[in-house]
Amino acid sequence: MSTPPAPTLRHQTGSLWRPAGLAFAIALAGFGVLHAADPRLADYDGYFHVRFASLGPLAWTSRQFPWMPFGIFANDRYVDHQLLFHALQWPFTLALPLLDAAHASAAVFSAIAVGCWTFALTSWRVPRAAIWAVVLLASSRFFVDRLMMPRTQSLSIALMFGAIALIAPGDTSDGQAGVPLRGPLRAPRSLALLAFLFVWTYHLAVMLLPILAVIALFQPGTARERATPIVTAGIGVALGFVLHPQSPQTLRFFYEHAFQKVVNSSDQAVGAEWMPVDLPTWIVHTAPVLLLLGVLGLRRRAATTPEARAVLLLALGWAVASTFAVKWLEYAVPFAVFGVALAWRDARWSPWPTLVLTPLLFFNGAQVVGHIRDTLPRADRLAGIAAHLPASDCHVFQADWTDFSELFYHAPQCTLTVGLDPNFLFATEPKRAELVEAALAGRVARLGDMAKHAFDADWVVVTTPPEAAAAAADPHLVKVYEDAAGSLWRVVLDDSIEPSR
Repeated sequence: MSTPPAPTLRHQTGSLWRPAGLAFAIALAGFGVLHAADPRLADYDGYFHVRFASLGPLAWTSRQFPWMPFGIFANDRYVDHQLLFHALQWPFTLALPLLDAAHASAAVFSAIAVGCWTFALTSWRVPRAAIWAVVLLASSRFFVDRLMMPRTQSLSIALMFGAIALIAPGDTSDGQAGVPLRGPLRAPRSLALLAFLFVWTYHLAVMLLPILAVIALFQPGTARERATPIVTAGIGVALGFVLHPQSPQTLRFFYEHAFQKVVNSSDQAVGAEWMPVDLPTWIVHTAPVLLLLGVLGLRRRAATTPEARAVLLLALGWAVASTFAVKWLEYAVPFAVFGVALAWRDARWSPWPTLVLTPLLFFNGAQVVGHIRDTLPRADRLAGIAAHLPASDCHVFQADWTDFSELFYHAPQCTLTVGLDPNFLFATEPKRAELVEAALAGRVARLGDMAKHAFDADWVVVTTPPEAAAAAADPHLVKVYEDAAGSLWRVVLDDSIEPSR
């Protein structure tokens, strides 16, 4: 007796958009609650992004970045490698106070990421894909934490899985998996446009090429059919870099930011997200995914289709990368759950039992809110210091690069020394970078002289004890303000000392 044909995509999931819309609504509600739980932002850089977005298109597209007169952005070399992210955040800043705009935009972008991820699953004929969206959010506290940040990773994940949706096999009459690459939208130009927009959103867009290459490698079809999505995306990426408003500096910045920082031959200080992850932490943040993979391992028919094997291989690649920098877990987790969902489909198992992980949604949410409260400062941490700076045209020396975003948020009328990434200063001005590191460690005896002479600064912001001790011992610094976050000092020098750039 012959086996009846498997149901088509239409029979399995109904509309392509319905599960994605449901997943978006679930994620928006969940992230909305988490953002309302505490006024703190989940990341320092969020303060910079929302303030910069509020400045409007002329700021994003300009080659000038007066707030950082030293380093790779000096001399009309600024590159906004997150231009479209700021453009999408801008409407929130027009409608809401800046802090609320940061929270609201982060919640919406996170929901978009989950919705696009679910849309990609539906495009690959996974039934009841919205259930897997719940599994995704329950699978890793770290993943939820990263999506809470008002930064580009949410839109990056959305665009990655948008591209995967575009190359999904078409809806066939017999529902067979593993047919040649024929996107359901059947529009190669859509993939090129998506890649182009990805570059203007975040330069991690270059990762589209190996992702599409791995998926194509596992697919049947002619060499031309498998190469088409890679070539199409490659054209979009290339045009994105070349046609960027700040090109050709985009290519130089990509080298400095994506390559030099990763190699980090100078051993510059980096954010915690660039630190290696230890095995226990990796296991804790991916335990539910490992559990589902273990269950699948008991089933012979799991991961029988090329796309399931391809996505699980990509997940393995991201997981290995996360051992060098923990931030790559934010990609390893959605790829791993995506691969598990495909393999679960191959095994012809119902997705409903996976909802046993639903309680982890609430556990992850509580853990994320606790983590934000325990590790991140109050939203107004540097507001007191900023309030005592001049209302216009002031030059500030600050040695702690992590203070840049908050000072920029509270005092955008001032220029600052180093921020966003310490490599931005070291890459072009290593001597000044060494002075900054020495000041931060309290090894500069005449801090006021150095701030004025080397950085043309009239003000010094101090937020570390070693630097505070050096400032207190310097007769050329006068304390103007102090609170629990740090102190503000005015540089007072003899007229004979001239600043130099």
